[in-house]
Amino acid sequence: MKDENRTFLRSNRYSIWEKSFLERKFSFMPIIEFHLKRAFKKRLAKYLLILCAIITLFFLLTIIFDEIKDMDIAQTGSISVMIDFVKEIGFLSFGKDLFYWYIYSLLFIWFLLFVIYGSEIISMDRKYNAVVLYLTKPLDIHDYIEGKLLSLVIFILLTGFAPVILMFLTKLAVSQDIGLIFGSFFLFLRIFIFFTFYSVFLASLILSVSCIMKSSRMVIIVIFALYFFSGIASGIFAGIAKATKLFPAEYSQLLSVNGLIQASLKALVKYESFALGSEALIAMVLISFSALLIIRSTIRRSV
Repeated sequence: MKDENRTFLRSNRYSIWEKSFLERKFSFMPIIEFHLKRAFKKRLAKYLLILCAIITLFFLLTIIFDEIKDMDIAQTGSISVMIDFVKEIGFLSFGKDLFYWYIYSLLFIWFLLFVIYGSEIISMDRKYNAVVLYLTKPLDIHDYIEGKLLSLVIFILLTGFAPVILMFLTKLAVSQDIGLIFGSFFLFLRIFIFFTFYSVFLASLILSVSCIMKSSRMVIIVIFALYFFSGIASGIFAGIAKATKLFPAEYSQLLSVNGLIQASLKALVKYESFALGSEALIAMVLISFSALLIIRSTIRRSV
């Protein structure tokens, strides 16, 4: 970025951009690096990440306990108590149930984290009229959108999918069973597919609101309103479906942001409710595509 452009940004109270764009194959990489570095500097985001780490540690311990439960060490006081506790919960064994409950337990925390992180990714650029400075060579509008979208998608994958990889590696290291790689391949693939749909869906939804609003606080308010009111609408239609028998009540989940995520999670990870899950995935794709069109048209109008 030229010195005069940087001075213009700072004179308009937009002083957070310190990267320089270079001629390279992926010219949007500085955008991704910049936003990922800022993600871990937010105070509330740090607390949420610590909470995610604690929950992830618990599930890692369940994997370890599953391997040592028949060993002599498992009969010692504190370890025996913890193994009995995890058995009572019912998902000690390594498999689809463990990963389903891991993802399920973190969905809302991840949602909070991603909304906080993504709320200002485009809104700050719009607020300080910085978009026009991004869209100079070597960047074009597609590079800009790809950089913003990928910065949020990569953050979601780092936060959600990377611990899943760690769990598989932990199981492999403790069990020393190479056959696990082949036995769990399709489960791992289904989890990856879920996170791919999940990350693109949430990222495009958050960024579509972020590009419309110039205030990051308003972005957070609108996204949470959409999340909660879509849940209320889903509940109302479920009640109507049960009373009138016009359509299956479970299809009301497709009206809710959380319902779409839950249906796709159950279909891909728990391997249940395939019909509803496939329709949820189609709805997520359509919403993501529509959100990207909104982002593109909004950015075009702003320059």
